[in-house]
Amino acid sequence: MTQEEARAALHAATNTIREAAELLRPHAGLFAAYQRERESMDSIGPIIDPTLWKSPVRRETDAIVGPLFDGAQSFLRIVESQRTRAMEAVMTRGGRDDG
Repeated sequence: MTQEEARAALHAATNTIREAAELLRPHAGLFAAYQRERESMDSIGPIIDPTLWKSPVRRETDAIVGPLFDGAQSFLRIVESQRTRAMEAVMTRGGRDDG
């Protein structure tokens, strides 16, 4: 892989990550609401009905969906943190391209 190919591959990968975050971001509220309702099984919320937790199918579904939603939330937190760090670095450098 040449330096130009590596640069293009890195650019494509970071664009893909940015696009993934843009696709997930509108659902962040749903992920958070699901997590809150999941933590308090006695409450009735719009996403999880406590009576559904008696169903093995519901538990199996949550075993699959829960970690995916957790991962999506974590991914979005990391993307936002890195975006903030990048913006701070640009501001500190004053927009200079030292590399």
